[in-house]
Amino acid sequence: LICHNGYENLELDPKIASEVGKLPITWNFPDGNNLGVTKQKLKIEAMFSNSKPLSFTTHFDFYDDEGNKFSIPISGTTDNSVFTVFSFLQRNSDEYGLEIEEGKPIKIFQDASSDREDGK
Repeated sequence: LICHNGYENLELDPKIASEVGKLPITWNFPDGNNLGVTKQKLKIEAMFSNSKPLSFTTHFDFYDDEGNKFSIPISGTTDNSVFTVFSFLQRNSDEYGLEIEEGKPIKIFQDASSDREDGK
């Protein structure tokens, strides 16, 4: 979620940090990309896919009308291994967990309460 912080109207257009090279990341604003007096929070979805295993951590940079930069960290992986997503799980342990059943693959799940916009 991106939270409004004092702007009358602000159109968001994220840029991926250039120091990591070209990553196959796309983004979507399900509720539009404008923050303003009537829209205090905005959801952004980042999508990533790659044909080979790859993990990364970078950030989206957002610029306001005055050229100020605001960054949001983002991590991704195309490998379904707990070893490659461990740092993400560790940083987000309040939102994600592991479901372990004998004789079945380990599953990563998102806590249903972590998707709420109010953070409670």
